[in-house]
Amino acid sequence: MSITLDLEYTPLHIFSKNLVKIKYIQHIQKDLTDCDAKKLELKIHFLNQSYVFQLIAFWQVFIEDLAKYGFRKIEKSEGGRVLKAIAKNKFDESLSKFNTPNTKNIDTLFKSALGINKISDHWQSLELTRSEATTVLSELLEARHKIAHEGKTLTPLSYKNNFEKMEILMKVAELTEKAILDELKIALQHDNI
Repeated sequence: MSITLDLEYTPLHIFSKNLVKIKYIQHIQKDLTDCDAKKLELKIHFLNQSYVFQLIAFWQVFIEDLAKYGFRKIEKSEGGRVLKAIAKNKFDESLSKFNTPNTKNIDTLFKSALGINKISDHWQSLELTRSEATTVLSELLEARHKIAHEGKTLTPLSYKNNFEKMEILMKVAELTEKAILDELKIALQHDNI
């Protein structure tokens, strides 16, 4: 009997580590407040904007990495060389078309890349509704868009609000990865995915 260990970090694990990194943006806010910094309000404003940019950047990387992770799982179990080459080309094409990590584009990516329908339907749990999940994601993407194109957001950003939205996005990431792995277990009829 041989035992194979998969020591690859999951995309969720990497996303979680990245979220730990951006907490330092919020630590800088506290440091500035403690040292009575000049133009404190403006500095905090830009730090809050940076937090949103980083959060969405890490979210997009998570989604792309999760698609790649799922494809590697499929690739390990399925078909011959020709089918794998065709599937890889289709996957690469799907990934290259993915840009804004909104609900619609995420659903499209996982459908075209992995054959998983409407992954956003899984964005619900006892503590989170799908509507809350999609609303928070839309608000974050809108804030990032407004910052990038107008230098400001419609609603003020705050330490507390940014943190709460990050927690929801982390929950959505957990639900997404779990759904992808569950769907692949069923599709590939494996328990060790």
